[in-house]
Amino acid sequence: MAEKQAVSRINVVGSHMASPSQVEEQRKRILQKRRPNNIVTQGKVANRLTREIANRLQNKSESMLDGHKYNVAHELHGPLRDDEDKTVTDVLMDIDGFNAKGEQHHYWVQTQHHYANGDMGANICIPIVAREPRSKPYITNMVILSDPDDCERIARVHVKKQPNFQLFGFFHSIISTDDTDFWRHQREHFAEAFLPDASLAKILPVTLARASKCAERLQSMLPNADNEIDMSEFLLHETLAQLQLALMGESEEFMERTNKPFRKAFNAQGDNPTYVRDFIVELTDRMVENVGDRTLPNEAQARGCPVRGPLGRAMGEFESDYTTRFGNGLIFAFAGHDTTGHTLSWLLLELSKHPEYQDRLRAEVMQFVDNHNGDLSSVEYLDFKQLPFMTRCIMETLRLWPAVANGTFRTLMFDDVCKGPAGSMVRLPKGTYVQVSTWSRHRNPELWGPDAHIFNPDREFRDNELWDGTFAAYNPASKRFSPFTYNPRHCIGMNFAHMEMRAILLNLLRKFEFSLGAAAAQEKVVSINRGTLGPSCGRAAKLGVSKDLLGPNQSSVRPNGLFLKVTPL
Repeated sequence: MAEKQAVSRINVVGSHMASPSQVEEQRKRILQKRRPNNIVTQGKVANRLTREIANRLQNKSESMLDGHKYNVAHELHGPLRDDEDKTVTDVLMDIDGFNAKGEQHHYWVQTQHHYANGDMGANICIPIVAREPRSKPYITNMVILSDPDDCERIARVHVKKQPNFQLFGFFHSIISTDDTDFWRHQREHFAEAFLPDASLAKILPVTLARASKCAERLQSMLPNADNEIDMSEFLLHETLAQLQLALMGESEEFMERTNKPFRKAFNAQGDNPTYVRDFIVELTDRMVENVGDRTLPNEAQARGCPVRGPLGRAMGEFESDYTTRFGNGLIFAFAGHDTTGHTLSWLLLELSKHPEYQDRLRAEVMQFVDNHNGDLSSVEYLDFKQLPFMTRCIMETLRLWPAVANGTFRTLMFDDVCKGPAGSMVRLPKGTYVQVSTWSRHRNPELWGPDAHIFNPDREFRDNELWDGTFAAYNPASKRFSPFTYNPRHCIGMNFAHMEMRAILLNLLRKFEFSLGAAAAQEKVVSINRGTLGPSCGRAAKLGVSKDLLGPNQSSVRPNGLFLKVTPL
């Protein structure tokens, strides 16, 4: 049996391989495509839904809607079970309206309140328009899990992803492939680049040097900005710089040339609709061409040389077809900085709203600086354990403002069950789409107490919810808490994220005080969910997206942005 499984896995992995000539042909085809490769504009194309289209899909989706067949939507709380006045088309249009504004996480809570008596731990079921590679759109069910037992168990056991992200240019990348054997193959290959002691500790000097430069950059911006800075924009720039310089081993010139244009294009801004595609092609080409300039831990030890750009090396030497190479370039470039940048933005917002916590954290930072004689360049990897309150602030931010509020999207690999109304067990057939949501669980008062909606770094974390200060290769998670989702398909870059966040916070908080800017103080800062959860303060503004890419509910969108007053100390 083991031999058959091994042969099967080799065959599956082989199906994602390509000869050099095939790779070059795939590369040319991608370069010939004129359709933009970014989440916002492609999301608008994917979510472009009218009532006429929804009705047509409803008429075609007989298998899901046939009343004589088992339908999980009739068993779980949700509009199709509990609201006789709602048609499938009505619900799809409601959902599309929330999606268009980046508020789908609020729709889930609203559904729980409306149909499950406000139980934020209730599992719900909604219809979705499924879009898969090489398949026409169709209507099916999505089970959104919020029960803590079901979330942990199903995420750990059913590791097969939904194919939804493959349409956004991620193809069969490590995060989006629904081929579980190929995912394991990629995970094993890229894991070496993220080893805490062997890899990340060795590139910490690069991270610290950039974090020091980040403070200098912020200082230089103050005279021209009336001391109000868009810290979301600033921090996204810095986390992408960290990714490119430390993990990928890229040059300062390349980082400075591509940083802002890539981020703008990915959010449907800028004049070049194909910049994201062109950037990823150039990035992945550089990984392959300069593979000898970068080293992974095992090679560095054998050669007696430093670890340099470990992720760049792993990407450059990974053998696959070109679409997988492109997909990994895109997902690492996006998720490798966007989630961390947003987490830092939310943390600075909360510290601005709670100056008592900011003062406590700064006192810890200043003591840390004194312990290193004012020289943060001498900090070693394990020294971060001297920052326990910073750890609490970071983890509380990840609870209250999870960077990936959507959680993770899975396809059931075999029949299973989940908790239904009144504690009943509801059957989930093999192939059911499930979403292991983070938002409701992280804010559920039944799990976190009556102050669940308030930033409180002193709250009682338990089990493995707090890092132990050594950044060991374990995932901080519990049934109620999963900011990096659950093993084994958890975030591969979580240790790097924690390392760079601490380095950036040390340099910023020792030199600056943060408070609410005029826009943040006068208008409510809202969360915008565009794959990752970012802050927005200010009125809705069009992003220059072509009108033909906008659906009926998408005449305008809020840009990410967080203007804080920055005062030098």
